Amino acid sequence: MNLILIFWVLLAIFLPWTLSTASSQDLLKPPAFSEEQQTESVEPAQQTEEISAANQPDPSQKYKDVEFEIKRNSRVEHYIRRFSGKGKKNFAEILRRSGKFLPEIEEILRSEGVPPEIAYLPLIESGFNPRAVSNKNAVGLWQFIRPTGLKYGLKINYWVDERMDVEKSTLAAAQYLKKMVNEFGSWELALAGYNCGEKRVSKAIRRTGSTDFWTLSKKLPRETRNYLPKFNAALIIAENPEKYGFRVTKKVKDYEAVSVPPKKSLAEIANLLDMGYKEISRYNPSLVGLSTPPGGTYELKVPKDYAEKLISVQDQIVALKDVEIPFRTRPTRYTVRRDDSLWKIARKFGTSVEKLKYANRLSSSIIRPGQRLNIPSRGNVVYVKHKIRPGENIYVLAKRYGTSIDEIKRANNLKSSLIIAGKTLSIPQRLSYTYVPRDVPKKVHHKIIPGDTLSELALRYRVSVSQIKRWNNMSSTTLIAGKNIVIYK
Repeated sequence: MNLILIFWVLLAIFLPWTLSTASSQDLLKPPAFSEEQQTESVEPAQQTEEISAANQPDPSQKYKDVEFEIKRNSRVEHYIRRFSGKGKKNFAEILRRSGKFLPEIEEILRSEGVPPEIAYLPLIESGFNPRAVSNKNAVGLWQFIRPTGLKYGLKINYWVDERMDVEKSTLAAAQYLKKMVNEFGSWELALAGYNCGEKRVSKAIRRTGSTDFWTLSKKLPRETRNYLPKFNAALIIAENPEKYGFRVTKKVKDYEAVSVPPKKSLAEIANLLDMGYKEISRYNPSLVGLSTPPGGTYELKVPKDYAEKLISVQDQIVALKDVEIPFRTRPTRYTVRRDDSLWKIARKFGTSVEKLKYANRLSSSIIRPGQRLNIPSRGNVVYVKHKIRPGENIYVLAKRYGTSIDEIKRANNLKSSLIIAGKTLSIPQRLSYTYVPRDVPKKVHHKIIPGDTLSELALRYRVSVSQIKRWNNMSSTTLIAGKNIVIYK
C-alpha cells in the first residue's frame, strides 16, 4: 500500500515536468509541412519582395488610360476658322493624305502608352508627308532633326533615313514624348517641348512659376505659343470633319511589308513586279539610297495587291547584283572663295555639309581658296541599270521610271529613240525632297533686284521654279528688276 502511494506521488511530481519539456522541444522543432506546402513556402524577405513587386505598376500600363485633353478657347477658335476658311483646301489635302498613315500610327502610340490623339500631330508638323523637310533640316512625318533622330535610335546614312520611316519614326517620337511627360507631368508641356526643346519649357516654368501651358506660353517662342492652339484646332476638326465642311477620309492601311535581301536595287525590284518605280519609292521613302540597305533582310513595303507577287519573285531578287554604292551624283564644279566655308557653300547650293564632304571625300570641314569642289545636285541623280525586254520602247521606260525620253537618250548617248532588246540602258532617276508648308501658305511679295534668277528664288523660298511661274502666270524665266512677284511659302 505504501509502495502504491509512493508511486502516485512520484508520478504527480515528474509528469508535469515531462510534458512541459516535451512541449518546449516541440516548439523548437520546425513545423512539419506536406510536400505541397514545402513547395509553396517562401522566406519572409522573399515574400516582402514579392508583395512589393505586386504593388509596383507595370511600366507598359503606366500611360494606358491617359488621354489628351482637348482645349477649346479663343486661340484655338482662331485656328479652327483658319483651317476651315482660307486654308481649307490645304487642310483638306492633308486630311486626305493622313488616312493611310493614321491606323498604323494610332496602333503604335497605343502600344507605347501615348494618347492616340497625338497621332494627328504630324498634321501640323509635316502635313503627313514622310519626305517633308523643314528650313531647319527637320525630316519626316515627325520632323526629327538629325541629332534627336540619332539619339532615339533612328538610322541616318547614305542608305536609309529612318526619320522618313513611318513605324520607326513614330516609335522614336513616342519615346521622346514619354520622356518629356515624365519630366513635365503634362502632355501639353511635352508637346511644347517637342516643338521648342525641353530647356525652353523648363525656363518658362521657372519664369512664370506655372506648369499650365496656356499661362506660361507667353514666355515661349511664337511658333510654340501657336503650336498647341493649332493642334487642338486640328483635333477638333478631325473628330467631326463634316461639321466643318470636310469629307471623311477612310482610315485604311493599304500596304504590306515583305522581307527582301539586302543591297538590292529598288528600281530593279519594281521592274520584277511590273510596277512603277515611283510607286514603290513612295511606299519606302526612307530608302534614300534607292536600294535595300546592307545587313540583314529588309522589310520592304508594297501595295497589298503586290505582296504575293513580291514573295513569288524572291529567287529572282536574290539573283540581282548587289548595289555597292547607295547612289551616285552628277556634280557641278565650284571654286572655293576666300570667305567660303562648307556651311556657306552647302546653303548656297541647297545641299548639306555632310553630302559635300561625301561627294569630295573630305575627312574634315577644312577647305582652302581656289580648291575645286563637286557640288551634288539638289536631289541626287542615280542611274538604274535596265535590260531591255522584247516589246519595250523608250517611251514605256521613261514612263515606268518617272523620267523623260531626252534624259534617257542623254544618259546613254543615243541619237535616236530606237532601243534593242537585250541591251542594257542606264536610266537616270532624280531623288528629291518634297517641301510642304507647315501651315496655311503665306503670301510673299518679292521685289526683283538685278541678278535675281528663278532658280535662286526657288531655292531661297523652298519652292520650285514651275510653282513660281504658275503663281505669276509667267511663260518664260525672264525676270525684270523692280517688279514684284508673288511667292507662297
